[in-house]
Amino acid sequence: MALWPEATFHPITANFNVGRIASTLNGLILHITDGHSPGQGRPKVPPTLAGLWGTFNNPSHNASAHFGVDKDGDVWQFVNTANRAWSVDGDTIDGSWASIENIAVPGDELTAAQLDVCVNLLRWLHTQHGVPLSVARTKGGRGVGYHALFGKGHPGCPGAPVIDQIEDIVATARGIEPTWL
Repeated sequence: MALWPEATFHPITANFNVGRIASTLNGLILHITDGHSPGQGRPKVPPTLAGLWGTFNNPSHNASAHFGVDKDGDVWQFVNTANRAWSVDGDTIDGSWASIENIAVPGDELTAAQLDVCVNLLRWLHTQHGVPLSVARTKGGRGVGYHALFGKGHPGCPGAPVIDQIEDIVATARGIEPTWL
């Protein structure tokens, strides 16, 4: 069993598989939650972690992630990393990766608190699962990747502002002073 001690465990009961396809993890896939429009002409509002948990528990949604992190750094774990969340394809890609949904809407950067969580989670995945402290630049790469890298739905996830932060996440995980302080 692999539960991250820095996350609060809120297990889901749908939209994941017990066990993995691969014996090791390739890395961490970054996502954003997107959001919903509260009314015509109004900007999108990101969901809460509780709302995300509810969505992942809905069997008709067919998606989940291992972790979710709010803008303030509160982090929930929904799926044990020994199991397969359904964050990209629910199959072979997800069988080799851990995933994190960051509460955000398109165009957002991750907050400093979210970046800190991503760094600490990457370090833990490195220690716990042998994930390299590197940037995954192709879908066959290892390290930190992002949803759109895999070409499976949601081509705007997590968006250019978050993708541009991946180098800093990896550098900080390696011990370089974060640029967001």
